[in-house]
Amino acid sequence: MSLTIEQVKQLIGDLVISQADQRILVEGLRKEIAAKDVVIAHLRGLTKQTQTQEKEKGEQNGE
Repeated sequence: MSLTIEQVKQLIGDLVISQADQRILVEGLRKEIAAKDVVIAHLRGLTKQTQTQEKEKGEQNGE
């Protein structure tokens, strides 16, 4: 099978568009991951805060 120059140009153009689409998708995924990391950090902070409060409450009840 032989391709014409126009077909080759079209294939190259499709590849360039595909790569650009992939870059956009990857950037979107990076942003989602970063947002989830923020949520995880916040939840960890809340967990530590809750544990500290429970510990303090236990110490007050123990006194």
